[in-house]
Amino acid sequence: MTLNQVVRTFAIIGIIASIANIASITYAYINPETNVTNIIDAFVSSLVFIGLICSYLVQTKDLGGFGLISFIILSIGFILVCGLEWTITFAGPVMESLSPSLNFDNLPSPLIEGMATSFLTFNLGLLFFGISLLKSSKISRWPGLLFIIAIAANFAPPMDDKAWYFINISIIWICWKVWTRKVTAVPESLNSE
Repeated sequence: MTLNQVVRTFAIIGIIASIANIASITYAYINPETNVTNIIDAFVSSLVFIGLICSYLVQTKDLGGFGLISFIILSIGFILVCGLEWTITFAGPVMESLSPSLNFDNLPSPLIEGMATSFLTFNLGLLFFGISLLKSSKISRWPGLLFIIAIAANFAPPMDDKAWYFINISIIWICWKVWTRKVTAVPESLNSE
């Protein structure tokens, strides 16, 4: 399997996962009582990360050193947020049953620090990667702007998953360009050698 085939596979996984994530988040607004959407989000967000990897792999040369650093920060933040999502989905109900006074809006230390670190790293990654896309990308400047808008959505009340709409649309946008072969990880002439 060539690098371009791997990247195209990552692209289709990113597109499907992002669409599933958007559908799950939208359904959670319709039926907020169900835990099914949290389970879907926890699983699908790790697959959305594959789309994020694709978005970087096809632009490594254009994004340069700042793009690499911003991608690393965003990756760390993304992994932390995925871990946080798994914790809230699967450990949250158990923690609430063991300690009914525990409230996710007023978590004790060190849980609150872990949540804040995840949130801060993720938002810094969105900011830096969004700037690197706006500054250097030849294929996807608009997704860079959507990453930055996602930060504002993260802080806009009510605190919910609305930022993921912008993040998923950005990943779909870039992955679609990869899937339709508008951009490749390496030139096709080099890939066949």
